This record gives sequence, C-alpha cells and structure tokens, in this order.
Amino acid sequence: MYCNEDMAIDEFDFSAGVLGNICTPYIDTISKAACARLNVTELWEYLAKYSDYFGVMLLIAGAMLTFIGRKLLKPAICCAGFLTTILVTCFIYYAVYLEDTSQLAEFWYFLGGGALAGIFVGLALSYSIKIGAAVLAGWGGLTGGLILYESILFRADA
Repeated sequence: MYCNEDMAIDEFDFSAGVLGNICTPYIDTISKAACARLNVTELWEYLAKYSDYFGVMLLIAGAMLTFIGRKLLKPAICCAGFLTTILVTCFIYYAVYLEDTSQLAEFWYFLGGGALAGIFVGLALSYSIKIGAAVLAGWGGLTGGLILYESILFRADA
C-alpha cells in the first residue's frame, strides 16, 4: 500500500494488473489509510542503539533480584509501578487521542506525562507493599507468559 494524503480515508486506487509471480501475487494500492499516523522511530532507534547496554543492565538487575530480592522488593515494586503507568498512558493515547491529524509532540507529551506520573505511582506502590506486590506479580506473569509463548507455544499457531 502506498500513501496519498490528498485522498479521502475511505477512497483507494489500485493497479489494474496483478504483479509478482504465480506463487506470490500482489496488487499495488494507494490510499490515505496507508499513511503513517504517528512516527516514533526516534524512540525505537534510541532503544536499538543502546540495546546492548539495556540488556546488560537488565541482566544485572535480574541477578540482583534473584539473590537479594527480599531487600530490593520496594525498588522492584517502584519500577513495576513506573512501567505500568507508562504502559497505561500509552494505551490511553493510542486508544483515545490518536487521530490521523496527531502530531509527534503530542506523543512525547503523553510519554513524559506518563513517566512523571509513573514516578509518583511507583513511590506510592512501594509504600503499600501488598498492592505493589500484586502489580509486580502481574509483570512476572506477563514476562513468564511471553517466555513460554516465544519458546514453545508459537509453533502451535501453524
């Protein structure tokens, strides 16, 4: 699909013939629906550029939580609350505020606001250990499920 900003959202155009070969045919289409709504490649480029550093940092944090986790329960709960708040604000942005006229600055404001709110939520959860432990356990279940799916269950989809 190719982007054409001048077309209506429900309007499209396509090539007259089928391209490709007999095993993988395709048709070129042109529509406004193919245009990018929000481009956050700066964020993904940053994460990809420093992925080795993030990986080492997370491995060290995981090893520390494995061996001295009871003493690091409050910082772990604070981090889980921080990440949960950012995730929720991004879901709200994508579900409610993302329109075809959205600007990139709006996304960064939402992400920054989510990070700022995440600091306060993380600190509040670290003082209420039972609720914070439930959030932390939710993250543990999520990561355990992702590991299980990526290592075994993805083959069952075929």
